[in-house]
Amino acid sequence: MESAQEELRVIEGQLTEWERNVAQIILDVPLGRLVTYGCLAKIAAQRHRNYSPKAHRAIAKLRMKLYGLLTHDTKVPLHRITTQGDLDSKNDSNKTRRENKKRRAEEGTPYDNTAWWCSCE
Repeated sequence: MESAQEELRVIEGQLTEWERNVAQIILDVPLGRLVTYGCLAKIAAQRHRNYSPKAHRAIAKLRMKLYGLLTHDTKVPLHRITTQGDLDSKNDSNKTRRENKKRRAEEGTPYDNTAWWCSCE
């Protein structure tokens, strides 16, 4: 069984350097916690000194790309990324919404404002 890190290693040639950096940050999101696209963008800017006001949109596209490359069975915790205040993943596809709900429940993610990992917003 591959780990999340091994999964990313397999597809690294299909990712830009910035995407690889953000994917590594996604691996840092703790079990049972959520992070917003904006917060990931700010962390990426702090760690890699590369920030764009639209970076949160690029992270949303990266998440979709990773789901496409790795499928919903990935060990990479993409289900921990969401829009601020959107505990139901309303902006996601039905499949992603169902998978997020299942995985978040398995991890014991709180269904309230204590679920947020990042306080950089």
